[in-house]
Amino acid sequence: IYNVDEVKVQVIRTTHINGQASYRVVTPAGNVVIAGDASNDETNPDLRPYSTNDNVEKLAGNATILVHSAIHPIYQDSGFPAGVYNRQSSAPDISRMAKRAEVKKLIITHLMPPLGADAPFIFPVPGGRPLGEKDWIDVVTEGGFDGAIYVGKDLMTVQIEEPRGRKED
Repeated sequence: IYNVDEVKVQVIRTTHINGQASYRVVTPAGNVVIAGDASNDETNPDLRPYSTNDNVEKLAGNATILVHSAIHPIYQDSGFPAGVYNRQSSAPDISRMAKRAEVKKLIITHLMPPLGADAPFIFPVPGGRPLGEKDWIDVVTEGGFDGAIYVGKDLMTVQIEEPRGRKED
């Protein structure tokens, strides 16, 4: 949809609400995929093998960074509305997708529940304990992704490509 000099932006239809799209920004430094609130086209969990979107997986192939909204599986079968839960991608499924797509870095963002929240909106966190960054990283790691994992925060910065001679902490 956009191509200027060495920067190209690609877009693909995804599922969450009508008009939902995900983007891939291609630059000489690397490629960043912004999935947003993407979920599987099939909303019935009994009829789908995972909650992530196949179009996002195609777009994310060999991406340097994948940015994806995530819902924690703590909400599954917890009284959280199934219709809302099933329009999200779970953190473990995002992890598995990122691994299949050979993504280098994964940033989960637009988290449900948000970091430190004990009752976002009207849905208490099961167990009554707010989730922290470690809780999110642990559940992503369970999905098998072995690249760099970041829990997105406001105004966060992540290098697309590391400067020569320097490794990330």
